[in-house]
Amino acid sequence: ENATLQPGSSFAWSENWYPVHGIGNFVWANKDVALSVNETSGSVTVGLYTTSAQSLTVTLFVNAQQAARWDAATAAPGTWSASWPRALSGPTGVTITDRAGNIIARYGQAP
Repeated sequence: ENATLQPGSSFAWSENWYPVHGIGNFVWANKDVALSVNETSGSVTVGLYTTSAQSLTVTLFVNAQQAARWDAATAAPGTWSASWPRALSGPTGVTITDRAGNIIARYGQAP
């Protein structure tokens, strides 16, 4: 977007910055977690970086069907990753849920 600031006017926004080094191909983030998904012909690797200690469930979908599910626990802040040996071809998606089952993130073709 473009904006012209007149004399005496102001413009404000907020951003959250944190390092995501070490999780791979960064694809999505909010203020609590960054997600990476790295796909090859032989595997799919999912990585997380959390800004606080988290106990999460990460679900990988292929063709909108669950292919893998992991419990992910991180320190504050911390990284986590897991790989799935690709047994199916097709579009992938990932959901991240908290222990209560609330969806924190949905990426790609996840139901």
